[in-house]
Amino acid sequence: MKYWILLSMIFCSSAGWRINAQNQNQALRQERYGSYGIYSTQQIAPGLGFTSTASFLQMVKEQSNLEKQLFGPLIFGYKIHLGGKISIGLQVSYTYLKTFINRTSSQEYEGRDAYLTLMPEIDYTHFDFRVARIYSGIAGGIAFLGSRYQVEPQADKIRRSMSGFAYQIKLLGARLNITNRIGVYGEVGFGYNGVFTLGVSERF
Repeated sequence: MKYWILLSMIFCSSAGWRINAQNQNQALRQERYGSYGIYSTQQIAPGLGFTSTASFLQMVKEQSNLEKQLFGPLIFGYKIHLGGKISIGLQVSYTYLKTFINRTSSQEYEGRDAYLTLMPEIDYTHFDFRVARIYSGIAGGIAFLGSRYQVEPQADKIRRSMSGFAYQIKLLGARLNITNRIGVYGEVGFGYNGVFTLGVSERF
């Protein structure tokens, strides 16, 4: 009799723990995050994005001395985890690119590009463990570019603004749960958020 009572207590405790875990996962459906990416397409391959300096850089000869200063992408976003394995959200990112070319003919070029992107996103969860979640996803939207460049030192600075299509392919992402709400994550992919992305997120 004592044996069956003990088994019943273990079963009830296990069932209660499972129900509590499921309720917590269902309750924490929303997620906000911040991250930093490297090797975005607009930084490493202007032809895959759009930039005011792309056509000029193609005309630069091998004797030119090209220097770049990069910042970002700095990414912030919000997600809603729907039923099943799908989550949808919206992300915004900022990227800064400064290009300086000291040409052998003493002519100089300086360009500054600032990108602001706004992209809806959708993720698919492959595996969801207690300690980690493995997923892939895609995002697509619009990028706004504010540009300022100077072809020669004595020339006037030219300002331009334009917009274009922005995208991000998340080939593989993993979120590690530090607590029930807080986690850190990393993603590998390509697009306007970079090839590698690292960040922190909170579910609530």
